[in-house]
Amino acid sequence: MQTFLKFRVRKTMLDFETKISGIDYKIRQLIESKKELEKKLSESEQRNRELETQIYNNNLIIKQLGEKNKILNLGNTISDKGDTTEIKIKINRLIREIDKSIELLTKVEKKHEGDLPDNGSCA
Repeated sequence: MQTFLKFRVRKTMLDFETKISGIDYKIRQLIESKKELEKKLSESEQRNRELETQIYNNNLIIKQLGEKNKILNLGNTISDKGDTTEIKIKINRLIREIDKSIELLTKVEKKHEGDLPDNGSCA
């Protein structure tokens, strides 16, 4: 009977050790998975910041192209009309808007120069 109890206790201890070893292995796997996911998250966040910057810059370019389009339309108006005073007023207003856009774009570029790593491209 005593031998049977010793055998039973030994078997139970081996079962516990096996289970603990299995749990330890699974924990190590989870820790490794967590590290990989954190790395992917960090890379995704960086890419997201780069894309947000690119979207912002593209929106500024679109705005500038819209201003250029206004100037071209104004040029067509000049060819069609002879009232130069009104045309000069429109040109001056457009030039001021373009100057503001250029100033804003310069400020944004300076701000983002410090935010993004220098990897040769923004895309």
